[in-house]
Amino acid sequence: MSLFFSHLALTKSVRRAQLLEVRELMHHVPGEAIFLGDFNILSGLAELSPLLNQSDIVLLNREDVPTFTFHKRELVLDLCFCTRKVAALSRLTVVPQAYSDHAALVLEIDSPGH
Repeated sequence: MSLFFSHLALTKSVRRAQLLEVRELMHHVPGEAIFLGDFNILSGLAELSPLLNQSDIVLLNREDVPTFTFHKRELVLDLCFCTRKVAALSRLTVVPQAYSDHAALVLEIDSPGH
């Protein structure tokens, strides 16, 4: 299994290119893969279509659970993607942090057959 972390750009056009790179990276990795990071998708989850369309990649985040809170603004920016086999065994929990505007992501993966 391969594990990746990233922090994508604030500029939407650069982020789109980076999402395509993430898709290619995860497509060419042998076996299962997990990708976590601050994706800065300021326009919402629709920005993820280049990554999620026609791929074996699953987003574990829920749209209604923000990972970033700043004053009254709540967004889903910190994301966890994985291959379908890993997704079937996984639970993602978003844990607010007292001294950060970003929440922590906790990924639990069950062993196959348990």
